[in-house]
Amino acid sequence: MYTVGVVGGLALIALAVHELNFERRSGGFKAAGLPQFVVGLAAAIGGIAVLHLTDNTSGNWLGAAVIAVGTIGALHGFAAWRFEPNRDRGTLQFTPEVTKFVGLGIACLVGFVVAAKAWDANDTSGFFFPWTKQGFRATLLLVFGIAGFTLLAVGVTKAKRVSNLTRVVVTVLVGALIAAMAFFIRSEATSVKFRAEAFSVLLAVALLVVSWAILGLLFAERSRPNAEAEHLGGRLITAGLVMAAVGFAVKLMFTVQAEIDAGIPPAKFSMRIVWFIGFTAVLTWTLARTRFGSWTFAVGGNKEAARYVGVPAGRTKTQLFMLVSGAAWLVGMLLAFRLNTIQAATGDGLEFQYIIAAVVGGTLLTGGYGSAFGGAIGAIIVSMATLGIPASRWNSDWRFLFLGVILLLAVIANRSIRSRAEGLRR
Repeated sequence: MYTVGVVGGLALIALAVHELNFERRSGGFKAAGLPQFVVGLAAAIGGIAVLHLTDNTSGNWLGAAVIAVGTIGALHGFAAWRFEPNRDRGTLQFTPEVTKFVGLGIACLVGFVVAAKAWDANDTSGFFFPWTKQGFRATLLLVFGIAGFTLLAVGVTKAKRVSNLTRVVVTVLVGALIAAMAFFIRSEATSVKFRAEAFSVLLAVALLVVSWAILGLLFAERSRPNAEAEHLGGRLITAGLVMAAVGFAVKLMFTVQAEIDAGIPPAKFSMRIVWFIGFTAVLTWTLARTRFGSWTFAVGGNKEAARYVGVPAGRTKTQLFMLVSGAAWLVGMLLAFRLNTIQAATGDGLEFQYIIAAVVGGTLLTGGYGSAFGGAIGAIIVSMATLGIPASRWNSDWRFLFLGVILLLAVIANRSIRSRAEGLRR
């Protein structure tokens, strides 16, 4: 269930991305590409089955090769079926600007490898505040990795301005570097579970990057809007996210015997996750699709103007206060259930974190702008900081500094974005 849900969801999202970015055939679809798509898809599924059912080097290499060939064949068949061929490939030309960003990206990845080899991953002795040697190594690898692939992405963008062929070559290089990093991380990681999953994810990303480069050379990217393609792409992305969510839910809810025998602790599932996802989905839909959602934005932006155009401002504000009170009751009950006891001080001080989560998620304290989905993302960011900083053995008081800094940055960013949006509107 986990494999089918996650792989199937990612496949649908990949098809949606191609549908949204390539130019549809003007004279109707070419059915000759459809059999290739079906055969390639079947081959990729067969390769996944080989990996799933075997546990030896030859089976792993065979399964990976079949998956790679099948994926590229399926995507090429899908593109040949639906998209216009590319007649403007250009010439290969590495300008100084492209060479600079690609070279800097490769240098950062080399720094990643050197830092990983030079530092002991198991050395937990102090280094300098606030890092241990192990923590500093992890931070250094994170900085080098993000910087390297960010610079390579900029190099791809610069190459696209030169010619389509140059962009394809640089993109293939990026895919090859991702695959190389996958093998390096696999050789360095001490955790069997992390080593296997990180290796698989990075190889899958490398395969998709190379496939995208090949299709970008052979087929034309979209240059004008297409409502039908955007509608289909949106549906595919929604279906893919649902499938992936189901797969991950199954992974969290069940533990297989092999994981128990390996001593891997089972993941802990909490009903609070279900409430979190349910409320986020319902309130996102309410704000975006209902009259009450429009009234909420109108009253928050300008109460008097909303009243003049017929919005029941007083009633809407009362309903919103009632909704917040009900949500506060639910959160309090979930906190009490988590602690299995009742304490008068439970939740004290958390209101500051709730405000930060909302603002980080794009909600303006002045009203009129925001979303429930953004607030959910903000809550995830805040929880990662409050749990991750103590888990990294830093002084736990640093989380307050982190929360204050991200609140300040979020307020500045929201104000800047709003000012630019209002300037464009005028």
